[in-house]
Amino acid sequence: MLRGNVSPSTVTGIEVGGQDQPFGQNAYSRTSRQTYRDFAITAQDTWTLGNNKVNEFRFQYARRGLSYFFKHRHTGGFDPP
Repeated sequence: MLRGNVSPSTVTGIEVGGQDQPFGQNAYSRTSRQTYRDFAITAQDTWTLGNNKVNEFRFQYARRGLSYFFKHRHTGGFDPP
């Protein structure tokens, strides 16, 4: 048996509290983006040896990539002073 999983996830609009603004009042251009990339693979092999012996092999590998980005440019409008 061989099984693989990939699950990407991107969350935009995360508010950053470092701009001295109340939560919920940040402009979209002042928010952040967070990206996950999960990857996993599993392998299993089973042998039957005779009537009463079983040999199993299992392997699993998983990795998570995480990126966090601040907005670094404006998408439109004017630049604040």
